[in-house]
Order: sequence, then structure tokens, then C-alpha cells
Amino acid sequence: MTGGRVAALSLAATCLFFYEYLPPLKRVHFAYDIHGYHYPLLDYAFRALSAGRFPEWEPAMYCGLSFVGNVQAALFYPPNWLLFAVNWGRERMSFLSLEVLVILHFWLALFLCWLWLRGRRLGGLACVLGAAVFAYSGYMVSQVEHVGVVTGYAWLPLGLWGIDRAAETGGRRALGRTVAASALSFLAGYPPAWFAFGVSVVVYGAMRRRPWAAAVAWLAALPLAAVQLLPAIEAASLKAAEIKYQGGVYGGKLYLSYFLPNFFDVGRQAIGDTDPTRQYFYLGAPALFALGWAARRGALRPHLAALAIAAASLILFANPLGVVEALVIRSRWLSEICRDWNFLAGFTLAAALLTGVAVDDFLRRPAAPAPRWLSTAAVAVLLAWSLRLWIGHACAAGWAGAWETATTLAALTWGLSLWRGQAVLALALLLAAGVDYKVHGTGKLFNADAGRVDPVPASLPHLDDATFREIRSRPEYRLALQWTGPHPTDLRLYDLPSPQGFDPLLPAQYKQAVEAYTPFRTDRTFDIDPANEELVQLLSVRWFLTDRGGPLYGPLSAHPAYRLLPSQSFFQVFEYTRAVPTYRWDGEVERLAWSPEVREFRLRSAAGGRFVLGEQFFPGWRATIDGVAAPIERWRGAFQAIQVGGGERRVRFEFRSPGLRLGAVISLVSLLGALCVFRRWGGAPGSPGGAR
Repeated sequence: MTGGRVAALSLAATCLFFYEYLPPLKRVHFAYDIHGYHYPLLDYAFRALSAGRFPEWEPAMYCGLSFVGNVQAALFYPPNWLLFAVNWGRERMSFLSLEVLVILHFWLALFLCWLWLRGRRLGGLACVLGAAVFAYSGYMVSQVEHVGVVTGYAWLPLGLWGIDRAAETGGRRALGRTVAASALSFLAGYPPAWFAFGVSVVVYGAMRRRPWAAAVAWLAALPLAAVQLLPAIEAASLKAAEIKYQGGVYGGKLYLSYFLPNFFDVGRQAIGDTDPTRQYFYLGAPALFALGWAARRGALRPHLAALAIAAASLILFANPLGVVEALVIRSRWLSEICRDWNFLAGFTLAAALLTGVAVDDFLRRPAAPAPRWLSTAAVAVLLAWSLRLWIGHACAAGWAGAWETATTLAALTWGLSLWRGQAVLALALLLAAGVDYKVHGTGKLFNADAGRVDPVPASLPHLDDATFREIRSRPEYRLALQWTGPHPTDLRLYDLPSPQGFDPLLPAQYKQAVEAYTPFRTDRTFDIDPANEELVQLLSVRWFLTDRGGPLYGPLSAHPAYRLLPSQSFFQVFEYTRAVPTYRWDGEVERLAWSPEVREFRLRSAAGGRFVLGEQFFPGWRATIDGVAAPIERWRGAFQAIQVGGGERRVRFEFRSPGLRLGAVISLVSLLGALCVFRRWGGAPGSPGGAR
């Protein structure tokens, strides 16, 4: 079958896999981080670009953060440019379009994995089943809320395909695929996933006798991605230290979820259990069959690459004797990009490779032709069992569901043992495998909520429109939240600046400044006591958002410095009558320009003095007085100030990331260099693709 037909059929299969999420049958939407964190980031970028402004700074949380330095915004990930183009002309980016982008990466994972396995000269059916393990099994489905993980993971097969081609042809040009895959994985927006990608690539390269070539190809992506890397380093250099590696070893139950599809009962009704082992990692009947056949054959050589990737992933995930953690915590940068959980991607990759190789080996074994009626019976059994799974749609939890897995495995094994190239039986086998993944994966809806998100409300839900417009009209003041909600990341959608937030880029300087007044409630969140007026004024808070039953309603009602704004909505807003704006000056101030990256003022004072801008001190902020550069000094450890002379002065603050400019030059030069080195997509012309 040609690549074009496989691409079309795999796209159709992926749409069926997510049919509940797509029009016209759409009845659910992706939930959690994709909706609460990733979508507001991308929508902010889209609206900025639509307004003709490149988004370098974001004032919505923590009194300002570098937006271009937030790698999870994935500003330079090429598929996101397509996302912006599709939405061009709209007021807001459609959440459905982001869902479609994620779903297309499942298709991309399936198709690229098929190409990789096909390049290893495996049979067509073996390639499809191996690719299904990679794209549809538990790890990919369980991570669907984490956009950067899914989008970065999808490129892994392309990286390994390049290593295979380089090993076969002896040329370096084929490694262009690996370099491109690594760059795209990094730009997708989650460095720990890219780091796990690199481990799999290097281990696979070692098994193909190309360890150094694989390592160089993986790391060669960094100059290509410098346009994102350098601003990210700027932002990360100030962030509060955070060790992403959490010590590994989550208990034996976690590994049972690879073999029993509903061991933890991951349906929507079961959400709320905080057990960290509670995950869906089911490998699927094709992988279970391959594991059984490989064990029976007892020949390790065909499976060494898969076993090596699985072993490396297990060591890095499980952290035996604490060795891995001891090495990771020695380096601040390694601590930031090495996360144990993401090494589980290597298990799925190893399972996909083992499935392709083992199924191909099984189908190549000598066997007598089977009677037609037996093949017909196998088709009937596979179809009947697929229908039973589909209608039941929810299997028993824990060990009680093992019989369904065993039945699927038995039916698949019988069908494979009878297959001799019959198209009907092949379709029945693929249907049974697909239904197994669908019913236990996206059919469980454990990463979904009912309904659809679009369109985004024009104002913050459950808040009076007039109050919302009043807050929006005064960007020099900020809004404080109570811990019961809404979530700080929601404010990104509505351009409501807040001193609070929830983002891994929380700067250490800001955390220290706040902790001088109040402790952080979690590693990223803190509460503001309305009675602590010094802190309220430091952070330029003018409004507190609460509700009549909320923890802040009583204290705010009793405090003489706050007045309740009239509203019939659920959320109530108290205005602080002694509020201080984000700019402070002992004289007259006229605001001339105000955007996330530019703040411009006309100042009048006889004596002059210090002008304070209560926006985070960050590399990239520049100040001018009457067009002449002025040095910026720290104020209160986390904010900005300049010394201004007397008389009438024009003061301008502008944020321009130095890393963005230098990174863009490096990326452009690296891209031109890569195009010269890897002029062809790979390999020698006319080299065999490996079809059986």
C-alpha cells in the first residue's frame, strides 16, 4: 500500500478514534491543562499577532513575565503558525482548532511510526499494528491535556527513521530527519519531553552503531531552535528553582496499567483520587501479543533495540537506589529539564518497535494454508467481539477486567495465525485492535468534559459586565483573587492583570519580595490578605474578586478601605479606595502609551526624583528619558525604577528580549547551514523502502 493511501486511511482512523471531540458529533472537549493553561497562552499570542504586535511580554500574572521566554507558549512551533493562520480574522482563537491540532498529532504519530517501521522492511500489517501501539496506546492518550508533550512525542519516529537511514546508507544526510525531529520536538514546548526524546534517540543510535551521530543530531537541534532557546534561558535564569525529577518508582500498580486497560477505573466518575499511580498506560492487544510471541521465541537479537530503549527508560523513571536523582540534582539546568514521568514515553516507543518486529516475525513463520471457512470464522469472531466491546463500552475495573483483555488477545492471536494476506481478515484484525484502543482509551473520556468551549465569553464568566469593563479600562491596577477561584490562568483570556498566578516561570526575586509579607500557599500560589495594605499597595491591587460565601467576603465587607461594587453576579468585586497604580512619581504623571511591551509617560516635577514602574525587573527592559537611555535599578528587589531630573520629562519603558534577536539570527544561520548540509531528505537515491 502506498504512503498516500496509508496517510489517508490513518487520518480517517484517527478521526474515528476522536469522533466525540469532532463536529458534527462533538459532545465533549479536552479538559484540564490544555484548556486552563495551554489555550490561554496560545490565544494571547494569537490576539497579539492579530493586532500587529509580537507578544514578548505578558502582564497578566506575577506582575509581568516574559512571554517569549515561556517555552510552553510554543510561539515558534511551525504547526502553531498554521493554527494561527486558520483562525486569522477571528476575534479569538477557536479552542476547537487547538483540539484538532492535537488530534492531528495523533495522526502524525501514527503515520510517522508506520514510515519508520516500514523503513525497517517489516510487513504492512506489522507496521500498522506497531504504529497503533505508538499512537493510540495509553501514554499518548493520558498526556492529551499536555499539548507540548503530545506534539513533541509525535516526532520521535522521524528521529529514529533518520538514524536507520544513516546506518543503511553510511551517509550523514539522512540524519537531517533526526535533526528536524529534535528541533520540532523542542519547539513543541516542553523541554522534559524533548530530553526524554533525546535519550531514546541516543540509545537507539547506539544499538544501530551510531551513538555519537545520534547524540550530535539530537543536540544539533538547539542552534536551530535558538530563537526559542535563548529567550527561555533568559526567563529560566530568574525563575525559582524547581526540581522536576520527583524521585521515580511509583509502585507496582503503575505497571499493571500497561497490561490491564481499566485497572484504575479511569472513567470520568472516578476522577478525584490523588493516587499518583492512577494512570492509563494500556499498551493494547497487539503489544501484548508481541510480548508473548517474543518471549516464546526466546530470540533476543531482533528485539535488542526495543529492549535497550525500555531498559534505559525504566532506569531513568524508576531511579534505582536513588542514583539518577543524585546525578540530576547536581545540575540546576538538568533539574529543570529532566522529569521522570516523561521517560515513560520510551516504554511505548519500545513496545511499538517490539510489536512491529514480533508480529512480522510471527507472520513470516512457515505455516500450512488454512481452510477458507476457518478464516471466515475468525473474521466473524473478531467482528462479533469488537461489536461486544463497542456496545459494552465500559469494562470492569481492576483484575475483573482481565477476561476482556484475554478474550481480545485470544481473538487477535487466532486471526493472526490464520492470516495469509487476506484483505478481509486484515481489516477484521485492525478493527479489533482499533476498538480495543478506542473503548479503553478515548472512550473512557477521562481527559474530557461535556460540551464544547467555543465561543469564549466576552467577559469573565459569572462577573458583571460593567464591573469587568471597569477593571479592563484601568490596566495600571491589578486584580487579586481568593484561593477558591477563578484560577489565575483564566485571567490570561480576559487581559486582567494580577499579582498572583500559576506558572513554572515564577521568578525567585518576585517570590522573595512577596514572602517578605506572606508565605506562598503552594510552590506557585499565594494569598493576599486585604488587611495587609502595605502588600496590597506594593502589588498595585485595586480590586479583590470574591463571592458571598467566599473566604474574603467577610473581611472585605468589614474593612473601611474597601467598598463593594454593585453587582447581581455570582462573583463580587471590592474596590480598594487607597489603591496605588503600578507607576509611582512624586509629581504630575500623564500616561501617553500603555501596552504589554511599552509604557510611556510625561512627568512634571520641580525637583525630580525616582520614578517607579511596578513591573517585574527582567532582562530586556530598557528605559529612556527624553529619548536618552537611562539605567534601570531594582526597586523592592523585584520591580523597576529610574532616576529622573526635574522639569517636564518624557519617560519610556520598553521590553525587547535580547535573546529573541540573537536567537533569531542563530536560528536563521543554522537553518541555512542545515539546508546546505542536508540538501536531500536523506539516504541514497532509490534506496529500498522495504515492502513485503
